[in-house]
Amino acid sequence: VFEYMKENLYQLMKDREKLFPEPVVRNILYQVLQGLAFMHRHGFFHRDMKPENLLCCGPELIKIADFGLAREVRSRPPYTDYVSTRWYRAPEVLLHSTTYSCPIDIWAVGCIMAELYTFRPLFPGNSEIDQIFKICSILGTPDKREWYEGHQLAANMNFKFPQFRRTPLSSLIPNASTDGITLLEAMLHWNPSKRPTAQHSLRQPYFQVGQRLSGLGMEERLSSRNFFHQNSSARQVFVPPHASLSERDFSDLLGPKIVSTEQKENQGWYEENQKKKV
Repeated sequence: VFEYMKENLYQLMKDREKLFPEPVVRNILYQVLQGLAFMHRHGFFHRDMKPENLLCCGPELIKIADFGLAREVRSRPPYTDYVSTRWYRAPEVLLHSTTYSCPIDIWAVGCIMAELYTFRPLFPGNSEIDQIFKICSILGTPDKREWYEGHQLAANMNFKFPQFRRTPLSSLIPNASTDGITLLEAMLHWNPSKRPTAQHSLRQPYFQVGQRLSGLGMEERLSSRNFFHQNSSARQVFVPPHASLSERDFSDLLGPKIVSTEQKENQGWYEENQKKKV
């Protein structure tokens, strides 16, 4: 017997007359990413993230449901290519990759995030090819230098990406803050290896509302934002060189407590990406 949950997120959005204010969107996303971080940390990814699979009691309490397509991260490929509802399906899955992993869940959360702001699906394709067309029309045609593996997958299907320029997400979702758009752009990166993990997403400025930041904290906030902008094809920004955070610095940033396993994992992810910039 499971606890009672009133409805799913799709029903909650459908029954509302007004859009969610950003604090409500932020609260929903935080809970979803917490759930995904827990799953991914324990070696599983969901493969079918969508509003219908997020149960809720109003916007205050959200829980991930329907693990029928979930797979163990360490299980051996090839995986089936038909996973997740089409509108929330990551590009690598649409291109029939058999080696996908946790980043497909992050892509789906990005699609859900956009929908929470607008109550409309961001990429409502009516077929797999149309789905890729819809994605290209907003994110622009993927650069071969940015995602070589994707172009290889497309070539294997005798598919050629349609040519589009990127449409700024801020123009499509004007009610989202700058930090919200930055996070959304990162989660909707063509290249799955450049999408943030669920754990790292939870550390982004978008979720740091109302928290006092020390000088070190502000430096981390800015460097993290610059990393996201660097990995986004929306625009190019100057990224100043930063020294990697030491464990002591990281502990100071997060408060006077022992650095947990999850925080160390996040620190390693941060330091690895700092090295890639050099």
